[in-house]
Amino acid sequence: MELIHENYEEFKIAFKKIVERTISYFDVSGEEPERFYHGLILGMVVGLSKKYIVKSNREAGYGRADVILIPKEKKEPGIIFEFKKHYIKEGDLKNSAEKGIKQIEEKGYEEEIKSYGIEKIIKVAIAFDKKNVEILIK
Repeated sequence: MELIHENYEEFKIAFKKIVERTISYFDVSGEEPERFYHGLILGMVVGLSKKYIVKSNREAGYGRADVILIPKEKKEPGIIFEFKKHYIKEGDLKNSAEKGIKQIEEKGYEEEIKSYGIEKIIKVAIAFDKKNVEILIK
């Protein structure tokens, strides 16, 4: 996965292509479209289970992180994913993604990874409006 090697732009491009080419508008409509993106990321990271502990919807810090990847090797980065459905009142998709990064930081989701002695943590917020996606990585 490009994120592990800090190829952030490649990850963004690849993820957007996957969304554009493979999913249907109907996949991400309904009352809980966040679940679809959640499942998509889980499907993408399942292959990392030899190198990472994958946690989904687990309590971390002062909230519940969507997906956390904790490396089994301390030299590798930990990764936190937060998914945000975009609402028009929030402005543009980038604002919604910024809200996801802010949530990761304010809720202290990185504490779960730090408890394993991991220092490098990559924070990923994926905001979406149907098939339109904005990704912020910090």
